[in-house]
Amino acid sequence: MSIPVGLSALCLPSPFTGLGFPHHPSGWGLQLVSSSFYFHLGPRCCSVSVCRASVLRHELVLLSNAGRDAARAFVSGDFTESGLVEDVSGLSPSEILALHEWLDFYKKEYIFKGKLIGMYYDHNGEPNQALSDVELAVMQGRKLKAESELENNLFPPCNSEWSSAKGGRVWCSSHSGGVKRSWAGVPRKLYKPGSKSHRCVCVRPTGPPSNQPNSAQNRGDLDNPSLQEYAGCHSLSDACALPDT
Repeated sequence: MSIPVGLSALCLPSPFTGLGFPHHPSGWGLQLVSSSFYFHLGPRCCSVSVCRASVLRHELVLLSNAGRDAARAFVSGDFTESGLVEDVSGLSPSEILALHEWLDFYKKEYIFKGKLIGMYYDHNGEPNQALSDVELAVMQGRKLKAESELENNLFPPCNSEWSSAKGGRVWCSSHSGGVKRSWAGVPRKLYKPGSKSHRCVCVRPTGPPSNQPNSAQNRGDLDNPSLQEYAGCHSLSDACALPDT
């Protein structure tokens, strides 16, 4: 039998409430069996629709997965038997941070009941080395997230569009990329060091450089060495056409 799941949260219909699971008067109970490293239990689901809304895009798993840590699946999206595993090694720090943020959410919303014996905790409930490795990856993920947010504020993403009739276009506005600011900026290609790929960003064209706030220069961040102009586009235009490639 298949049931909705979200980060090992199992929404149990009323026939299962007789098995000792807590339940809501509506006839639905929720057992958060394994949120990555922990075991939770709490009556939080009131209906199928609420359950499904709370678990966002996550798929269905079998009831036989109860009491099992399948944390990797909530990042990989692989809900096959081989994907329903606790091992998150090989995931990027950003992916592990996303998983940890799910864990934080459920720790606030549901009742903590214990720890699963396995990869992350021994029979005495003491953490294993694998948990220390994950915690280090979480710290790295937080650092990368902070750096990304700082970069997005410095170089907000461009707006973009494409049509078969007109081709592609990128442009800047005072809220492009979801970053509200007092300036619109001009489109530039932003390259990561050592990378051939780029993304379109909006660059402040006036005032001192961000890394030299006391400078008398009035070119904003246009001279940043990681930036490159779009070919055929005026250097101070707020929109650029993209040639077909």
